[in-house]
Amino acid sequence: MEWIPANYVNDNYIPDVRLKNVHAIILVTYETLKGRRYVKQVLCSYGRIDKKLNGKVVAWMPLPEPYKEK
Repeated sequence: MEWIPANYVNDNYIPDVRLKNVHAIILVTYETLKGRRYVKQVLCSYGRIDKKLNGKVVAWMPLPEPYKEK
């Protein structure tokens, strides 16, 4: 899995065509005004994020598949 850079529009929206028809939990990396970066799990509905983040989204990625024993 790789992080996907996010084009910043506002705190609660990721304008990416890959999220156009997605209603799922994703991971986001966001950056605060002080330059610190954090990762948070959020619900994404068609590009809209359900939580107010204390900064701007800089990247996102879908959740990985759960571990399966072989």
